[in-house]
Amino acid sequence: MTGIEMRHVDPSNAEQARAWDGDEGAYWARHADLFEESTSRYDRRMIDAAELTATSRVIDVGCGSGDTARAAAAAVPDGAVLGIDLSRDLVDAARQRAERAGVGNLRFEIGDAQIYPFEPAGADAVISKTGAIFFGDPVAAFGNLARALRPGGRMSLLVWQSAADNEWFLDIAGALSGGRQLPAPPPDAPGPFSLGDPDRARARIGAGGFEDIAFTDVREPMGFGPDADTAYDFIVGLLAGCSRDSTTRGAPMPSGSCGRPWPRTRARTGCISARRCGSSRPYAGRPSGTRSTSAALECQDEGMSATILDTVGREQLEEARRSSNGRSSKTLHHGHRLHQTLLALTAGTRLAEHQSPGDATVQCIQGQIVLNAGVESVTVPAGAMVHVPARRHDLVAEEDSLVVLTVAR
Repeated sequence: MTGIEMRHVDPSNAEQARAWDGDEGAYWARHADLFEESTSRYDRRMIDAAELTATSRVIDVGCGSGDTARAAAAAVPDGAVLGIDLSRDLVDAARQRAERAGVGNLRFEIGDAQIYPFEPAGADAVISKTGAIFFGDPVAAFGNLARALRPGGRMSLLVWQSAADNEWFLDIAGALSGGRQLPAPPPDAPGPFSLGDPDRARARIGAGGFEDIAFTDVREPMGFGPDADTAYDFIVGLLAGCSRDSTTRGAPMPSGSCGRPWPRTRARTGCISARRCGSSRPYAGRPSGTRSTSAALECQDEGMSATILDTVGREQLEEARRSSNGRSSKTLHHGHRLHQTLLALTAGTRLAEHQSPGDATVQCIQGQIVLNAGVESVTVPAGAMVHVPARRHDLVAEEDSLVVLTVAR
């Protein structure tokens, strides 16, 4: 990597880092004016939902070239804004634009917001315009952002709703398909529509440590330049960057209902607002009608957090059963001093012999496993925990099992 080092990126975000700190990020930086203008009609709604005051400390996640960070900085003249993005090119562009605008209460960092070491409880608000949709492990990411917020702090996100509701995506996808029938984007995978379903969004955000979660429908035109020629050049370049195989190159140019390239099209987003669970009132459970899709339910009260594993455990075991290698994993916590991973293993699955990760424990929360180190072995039933030996070892699941691996840093 030339910009962000992979050791500073959560493994679940590695593919996003390669894209955004590569050609895609460079293209966005070169065309920052058009990208900023394309969604500018949504900015005010998101900023207003953050309920900023003159002294607010704000984090802008996936800040891009800095348009929303600059808007937030203008709203907090006696506060401060931190913009964070995976792309060096976009962060460089954001710094240059802020300097030209004479904005002094604003700084930018290259980093992965899912694991970035924000100052605990150091922010009053988190904002993100179509940035939070790309998290590889959204609940871990929202948990990290919750820790960065003071109790009661606000989060405001702009997300795309479903693909079917967004004309811009349908036309671009049609051009990329080269006449083929392309599958719809997986709703649970990182990407434009990962938080587009209100129930899924509420569940993931609530599991990360937020309450009072509202999803507001927002519909505005989306622009691609002042005229059709500019839009054409812009989208052709975007398609070239998006094409992953040669069969989509040279695909027809998307066009609006008038049969020619459009400078403006219809889009539908959601503005999500939420409040970090705080000490002012106890956590009262997930919002009505939501489904928990993760392990980490971190409604924090001065450092206290609860972790719900039942739902995510079932999901991970289902994924392990579908997997060819019989296993699945999910990060529960990634901090400076502690890393926790939930492992799901089907009966008979073996984790091949490997080096010790250091000071670590294995806790079996369902099923039964056997830990082998040389001629020694120990059976670990559900509810039991064992320290990982400081030498090469392997692990075998005797039943379908869930295991929490905890590693001290």
